[in-house]
Amino acid sequence: MISCCKDRRCTPLEPETTSCIQGTACLYIRRTANGTELIVSSQETCVTPMLACVATFAAAFLLAVLFPDYSPVRLRPNTGPGLLQSDEPATPRSWSWRTMTPALLLLVLLLLLLFELSRVKRESIRILPGGVGYLLESERRCGVVSHRFIDSRDVEYVTLSEAVTSSDVHFFLAFALRPEATSGDSAGGLAVPYQHLLPHMRLRMLRAIYRELVASAPPRRLQAESAPTSP
Repeated sequence: MISCCKDRRCTPLEPETTSCIQGTACLYIRRTANGTELIVSSQETCVTPMLACVATFAAAFLLAVLFPDYSPVRLRPNTGPGLLQSDEPATPRSWSWRTMTPALLLLVLLLLLLFELSRVKRESIRILPGGVGYLLESERRCGVVSHRFIDSRDVEYVTLSEAVTSSDVHFFLAFALRPEATSGDSAGGLAVPYQHLLPHMRLRMLRAIYRELVASAPPRRLQAESAPTSP
């Protein structure tokens, strides 16, 4: 097993696995009999739910102190107008900050938990043996896994490109697809893997993945095979 991982959190998944960590994402290159799998896993911890819980209890405590529950003083009808009843217990109000705030804070906490569970924690490209194609997988924190298969016959080439914005330069990998694979579009199309974890990936990781994709690409068919033969 070859490892270039300098962080102890980045543990190898299986034997014969090359692992490399970069920033908040870790790259695993797993070579097995079922093909080569290029896995990018997020190393971010689930701090959002914990912070949300702390903020919820802190806000509930502060609101309970700053806005204590109170009730209007009841009037005694047989003592004349303006006279207060002091020995009768006050009736609590049906609505107050102390009754509504916990419900609202729990709703916010639930939304934060749903957002955290819907985040993608792992994306991978599986290079199927025999040059069959590529299987793109995406796994969320809640356990939902989505798949996309790309036939190698639909891939023109693999490119490592850059997108220039007003503030930064972003690098990304893409499969350039043939026009036949994009519903007849004459311009073809691009299939971009690692769309969710791409902001956490560095250029060195993308280069390593690009080299693996190029090295495992099936040889191009000879043009003579598709060209008509002259009699």
